[in-house]
Amino acid sequence: MAEKLKRLWRLQWQINVATGVFSAIAIGLAYANQALLAQLTMLPILACFGAACWVAYVRYKLNKQRRTELFAQLESEHKDQLREVFDQARRERNLPPDSASPDGFTATVDQIQTQARRQAQSNLPPGVKRRGNNPDGKR
Repeated sequence: MAEKLKRLWRLQWQINVATGVFSAIAIGLAYANQALLAQLTMLPILACFGAACWVAYVRYKLNKQRRTELFAQLESEHKDQLREVFDQARRERNLPPDSASPDGFTATVDQIQTQARRQAQSNLPPGVKRRGNNPDGKR
């Protein structure tokens, strides 16, 4: 992916240089009182502008995808480190490992994720609780 990003970066710069060259030609033709030719030279400039926008959009999508992958990897590494810290502290206190404990880090994270999923599936605004004992709010 890094090679593709480099190629797209180079392509974007090449398009920018071509835009500059065509713009210089159009300006020169306009000063030479060749208005029709100057206007016709604006067509390749417009095409270069569109191509530069498309390349920028593709680069943005690839960077966003790469950033998402990196954040997911960092988050999993961070969770692993936290589990190790909690396991070590539990070993020092002669407690069961974190994965086997109902009040450990893993159980807490799972509980928070479950609550977030329930809240996302709920059609109530944040902070508003349903009434009644039934989890889906029906009596």
